[in-house]
Amino acid sequence: MDGSGTGYQLTASRTGGGLSEALSNAFAITESSSTTSIETISPAGSQTVGQPYEVVANVTGVAPTGLVTVDDGQGGSCSFNWPGQGGCFLTSTSAAAVTVTATYAGDANNASSSDSVAYTIDQATSSTSITGISPPSEQTVGQAYTVNVVVSGFNPTGTVSVGDGDGASCQIVLPQTGCNLTSTSVGAKTLAADYGGDSNNSASSDTAAYTISAVQSTTSIVGITPPVQQEIGLPYTVTVSVTGDSPSGTVTVDDGTGAECSFDLPDNGCDLTSTVAGAKTITASYPGDAINTPSSDTTSYTIIDSGPAALAFALEPAFGIAGGPLLPGLVVQVVNSQGQVVTDDNTTVIQIAIATNPSGGSLSGTTSIQVTNGVAEFADLSIDRIGDGYQLEASVLSRGLSAIVTAPFEVKVDRVFNDRFELPTDEVFQDRFELD
Repeated sequence: MDGSGTGYQLTASRTGGGLSEALSNAFAITESSSTTSIETISPAGSQTVGQPYEVVANVTGVAPTGLVTVDDGQGGSCSFNWPGQGGCFLTSTSAAAVTVTATYAGDANNASSSDSVAYTIDQATSSTSITGISPPSEQTVGQAYTVNVVVSGFNPTGTVSVGDGDGASCQIVLPQTGCNLTSTSVGAKTLAADYGGDSNNSASSDTAAYTISAVQSTTSIVGITPPVQQEIGLPYTVTVSVTGDSPSGTVTVDDGTGAECSFDLPDNGCDLTSTVAGAKTITASYPGDAINTPSSDTTSYTIIDSGPAALAFALEPAFGIAGGPLLPGLVVQVVNSQGQVVTDDNTTVIQIAIATNPSGGSLSGTTSIQVTNGVAEFADLSIDRIGDGYQLEASVLSRGLSAIVTAPFEVKVDRVFNDRFELPTDEVFQDRFELD
């Protein structure tokens, strides 16, 4: 019988007749058993998720025909017609250990059959690339910049973490392609984009160089009190503003001639005292900090002389010659409150007198001089009697300046002068010389 089925009956009859036919009981013809075998899978052993692999199968039986279906047990399948084809290409969409099954459905004469083989679907190798940063090259600290990232693989999902290596980070949830990162420290950065992978894709990462620059600070002298000018030796307040990203540190203020003061931010000023008169350039200097650049500002200011404040000896006698000079001399200056010569004083009159007179000597020479550029030089003063402990007083009556007194000094005989002369023998000349 060439076909399976039920209710078959056979008839027996004599050739030529003469006998009645006999009819058998009903019987069934059943299908023949088939055998399905997976012969090969290529590539052998494993394939990457999302990539096709060829499954070749063989079916034996009674001239079997029909459809063979191949599946991976996770939803992936392919099919082919037997006997015209020997296999099909299957693509699995989940990375895992799978069981590949080839199932022959059977036909009128062949029962169905199947075969299974273990196979491995590997994760795809992902690739993470930082494709761009905006703004390019650099950004100011504390300001956001956008990092764009592309992850390739087999439909990658999950999160990409982007960091600057110094604690700042942002997250990209695929299929998004970028996030905004804000760095809080200055310097060269290595940005890293790290993809952790998923069930079908391996982890991957990429890096890119980037620079975070300091905030441009601005230092401004916003005012000086008193405005315009101050007298030498008196304080004046310099008020300063420093802007940036919460700038910190110390601001130094100077007048360019040695006077300076400083204050710590967030204070905004300090008192400066100049000790040299004249036009000044006041400078406020901020050195910057970890996230702010240095900056400075200048402004003009005038320090005026206090005018005559006192007398001072520039030179005073160490000793004197009786009837001769006081050595090395006597020079008196008119000075301001800082002890500096009042060079524009040409009117003060200085008087010299004996303050301490141990021997009743008399002072001769020019004892009153009007200063020139604040200086009076008394070049011809002389005391006529020897003695130890003489002191001279310099005073000014018209300006009310306090008198000053020299250190004690001795008035001596000029031994050198006396040694050069002998007492004349001529009585006519003896009365012309007196020797102490």
